[in-house]
Amino acid sequence: MEQFETKYIINQATYKELKWHLISTQDWISGALRIPFFVIIAVLGFEFRIVAILLAGIFLTAFLIIEILLVPKRVAQVNLQRAQESTGTTDLEVLTSFTNDGVKTFNFSTNGTATFNYNNFIRFAETKNMYILFTKASQFVVVNKKTLAQEGKTKEFRQFIRSKLPKIKGVA
Repeated sequence: MEQFETKYIINQATYKELKWHLISTQDWISGALRIPFFVIIAVLGFEFRIVAILLAGIFLTAFLIIEILLVPKRVAQVNLQRAQESTGTTDLEVLTSFTNDGVKTFNFSTNGTATFNYNNFIRFAETKNMYILFTKASQFVVVNKKTLAQEGKTKEFRQFIRSKLPKIKGVA
């Protein structure tokens, strides 16, 4: 029996809204922690007047910053291309159902169903229009906030998610 059920159109606007959540916090931190290292390389190159090291440090720093800014956009583009290839459209209507046993998604474009056990989810994010649950393999499930709000189930949904995923952060 479904506890919660929402429909959502996953399209370019969806990816634009969630793109900064596509990369895990751990990956963001990992990238950001490398920047000072590359800056130190550039400073050492400048200090010891070794042009190759200076240029390498500057290049690596610039490359990492650009990568940090572009990776979420690229991930979104790849997902949209995959949707286009497999369904012929980039507007995927998905029904997400939460039961006591797991989460089931039904894609109306492909008539395909996917089922996820709660132990596969490792991240929770929230945007203006949706909640997103991410799996270990970086798949995600979108929950329509507006539908939950209209049904008066927002608080109940959050409590349900906290009970099923007690280790996930971000579910207030």
